[in-house]
Amino acid sequence: MIVKTPAFFEKKTFHIICIFLLCFLVYLPIASHQFVFDDNTFFVTWQTPKSFSNLPAFFQGDVPTGHEGVYRPVRTLLYAIDYALWGGNPLGYYLQAILLNAVIALLIYGISLKLTKNIITAFAVGMLFGLQPVHTEAIRSKKKILETSTFSYFNVYCVFSL
Repeated sequence: MIVKTPAFFEKKTFHIICIFLLCFLVYLPIASHQFVFDDNTFFVTWQTPKSFSNLPAFFQGDVPTGHEGVYRPVRTLLYAIDYALWGGNPLGYYLQAILLNAVIALLIYGISLKLTKNIITAFAVGMLFGLQPVHTEAIRSKKKILETSTFSYFNVYCVFSL
């Protein structure tokens, strides 16, 4: 016996709304947490990204104590933008990371749709990517934002170049 899927389930709009909402809502409880791992070092005690007047230090390799030998000026610039937006409030940082995860899941959906030409497969791939528990660390540890952002830019490139 062949079971027919409901018509609304085969619409892209339905998929986009479901993927975004579920990916956002599943991780939303994380937003009430405090900073974890070495986020305290990067967002509470490290003073350099707290002011754009320190911009030259971003590109001179200034890093928090214990992280010497790592040169990531773009990451420091992103931290400064985040600090200007959210200050020391972890809520803003986590909401930003949760939103970014939901957007990346939508981009994965778009890539899958272009590659497979199958709307149900693309929906499943987008949902699986966005909801897998491995993303919890990337969302909870704000320090990983550069890696997450880079992945999202790569996805945008893939969606528009396929």
